[in-house]
Amino acid sequence: MKKILLLASSALLISACSTTTEKQPESMVYINTGAIQCELEGQTGVQTARLLTDNNIDVSKTQCGQLTDVGVASVCGGATVDINVHAIPTDKVAYAQALGFEDVATLKTENGSGYSVSDCQE
Repeated sequence: MKKILLLASSALLISACSTTTEKQPESMVYINTGAIQCELEGQTGVQTARLLTDNNIDVSKTQCGQLTDVGVASVCGGATVDINVHAIPTDKVAYAQALGFEDVATLKTENGSGYSVSDCQE
């Protein structure tokens, strides 16, 4: 009887220790780097990720990217299509928007996602 009670108690303790952490839903947000042709490289992915984390928004992934369905004139002093893209908790998107970020879903067009990404070269 003592063995059964000990075995049952052990099983209960082991099952109490195993916790599953569900991954929080994430959304992708982007911000223009602020780069200016021939003049300024703009903010890095690390810098814009820091803007989010400094405002208590966790960033799980950062990528650099370009807008794909936008044309810009190739002229010194002109804007670029460079963006930084970050994965953040979905419930923090509104907070990120208040900081100047936008949901990448707003870029979607009939031709595709409206942007492309690659690893940042930092």
